[in-house]
Amino acid sequence: MKESPFPFLGIAHAYRFASRTFPSNEALAPTMARVETWLLARGPGEQRPGHDCYSDPDCWVNWKLVRALAVAELLDAPPPGNAPAGSWLADRAGGREWVRETVNTRAPSAVGPQPFTTWAVGAGGV
Repeated sequence: MKESPFPFLGIAHAYRFASRTFPSNEALAPTMARVETWLLARGPGEQRPGHDCYSDPDCWVNWKLVRALAVAELLDAPPPGNAPAGSWLADRAGGREWVRETVNTRAPSAVGPQPFTTWAVGAGGV
């Protein structure tokens, strides 16, 4: 069974919003800690149901793009001090490169270059 990237996108967006809008809200602290723990387990090397889909050039392009958007959301969130190496929250350069590769290479190779000719993400885009 494949794991949908949509919960990841929702949680990443909510985390980015809350960490920027309410950085020291004590009422949110327990929830933010649980969300951070969940997010810290996500990274380019994670092995979850359907993860092989991201390396398969023909597997569900829309999921690849939604996951890239989720990673981009995390790149815009302040990194926690306890982020382990290998998590999207810690590896900003790796995350940016992963998003660029997904948008510029993985997705276009699955559907052909035509729809993506103006979508290229450059060094300043993410």
